Amino acid sequence: MPFFRLNEFMPIRSRVVGIALCVACACGGARPLEVLGLPLGGHVHMPVRQCTREEARNDVQTLCVIDKLRAAQDGGQVYSLAVPDRGKRPEWAVDATIEANLLNDGEVKWFNVQTKDVNAYDVIEKSITHRFGKPLYIPKGSAISRDAEWYTPEVQVSLACVQKVGCYVHFSANDNAKGTKKQESAKAPSRPRPISP
Repeated sequence: MPFFRLNEFMPIRSRVVGIALCVACACGGARPLEVLGLPLGGHVHMPVRQCTREEARNDVQTLCVIDKLRAAQDGGQVYSLAVPDRGKRPEWAVDATIEANLLNDGEVKWFNVQTKDVNAYDVIEKSITHRFGKPLYIPKGSAISRDAEWYTPEVQVSLACVQKVGCYVHFSANDNAKGTKKQESAKAPSRPRPISP
């Protein structure tokens, strides 16, 4: 018999408990958007352990802070981070520098990814488009710089590549949609590297 038919024969107390459990499961199921191994708009366990630059050159087992850089204007601190699981990142982000704004409770408000490869614009743009759809804003590029922006209910992404400097990608959680993204539990097929963040 389907669940709704069984409900008819359940005592009222059991129905109330069942409904409460369903609501609790639905509310608890919301997860932050994971991008490049960081829970954007979600929380990391604080305090994050300190690691050396030497240790960060290898694939670390857990998230660690390389340097505390500065206080963030919107609260918290900006840290240079080493994020585990390099093999799960797209090629352009493997050796990139990651700086993140972490609040005192461990919330990841935003993070930046910087790569020194000035010719990576097309690869990064395609990678981000694969995950978040077509960019909503692409200004006319110049010989010196190219950039693009994406907006979704969960995230804002900005990409800028400047000659002789590199490419810089900014991921920011949309506060209006914080915690509303539900990630699918199906595992992706095994492959050498993902093409999107």
